Amino acid sequence: MQSKGKSICNILKEIRKQIADANNIEFTPSVCHHQGECCGTCPMCESEKSFIEQQISLKQKAGQAIKIVGIASSLVAMAAQPLSAQTPEALAEDAVMNWDLHFFDFNGNVKPEYETQSEELAEFVKANPNEIYILVGHTDERGRESYNLKLSQKRSEYMVGLIRRRCENEKLVLVPVGAAAYEPRIRNAQDEAEHEQNRRATIETYKYGQHTGKVGALVEFGLCQALGVTVPHKVEKTLNALNAQPYDAATMKADYDNIARKIHGLIKSKGLVP
Repeated sequence: MQSKGKSICNILKEIRKQIADANNIEFTPSVCHHQGECCGTCPMCESEKSFIEQQISLKQKAGQAIKIVGIASSLVAMAAQPLSAQTPEALAEDAVMNWDLHFFDFNGNVKPEYETQSEELAEFVKANPNEIYILVGHTDERGRESYNLKLSQKRSEYMVGLIRRRCENEKLVLVPVGAAAYEPRIRNAQDEAEHEQNRRATIETYKYGQHTGKVGALVEFGLCQALGVTVPHKVEKTLNALNAQPYDAATMKADYDNIARKIHGLIKSKGLVP
């Protein structure tokens, strides 16, 4: 029987291949000869991912439209198969679905060409309703931190609303988080094509520690709110005091990580997350 990690690897290879084919990128997935347990990704997988991203970036700089349509529905189809039944329950415990969505223009509006992709995203969530989904809004690195926080929160909340409307399932656990420009795909972006890569929303299945620093603490706090768990007043007060200051990862990351750890421990103690 194929290992769980290897199943994840095969799904990701198929996604990369579909993206390449849809955008006329010459790409042949490598043949994996790894023996034993597989975590679902490796340096070879990462190099393939980087190659696809680089080729897409070059096409965007050349003014070419990028096609992602169809990827989600194939992912849903694979997720519905027996294990090979690649449902979340059948995947490795540390597997995380992480999906970047480049929906937004400079003003935060959704681009009409991504309407179909948003429909496919909703189909994936419908097929996997028991997951906890974290929706993180991101901005490019231009603009004030306070403005970017509000804009990124708006993006994440838009995605939550979109998924709820299309899934029609009030029991879904969807956590909106605004991450401003704290987690850029391309640091120190130089041109509009690179800034566009940073303006995005990320939907991912929840895993503690996937984000660190300020974003990590905001994820845990948002999850508490979504699950109806009250954060201790002292912890919330400390978080608010940190949030009132401009974020400096070098001096503030440890404090935010400590808050995230405390909030996660609270949620875990109630048996709401692993």
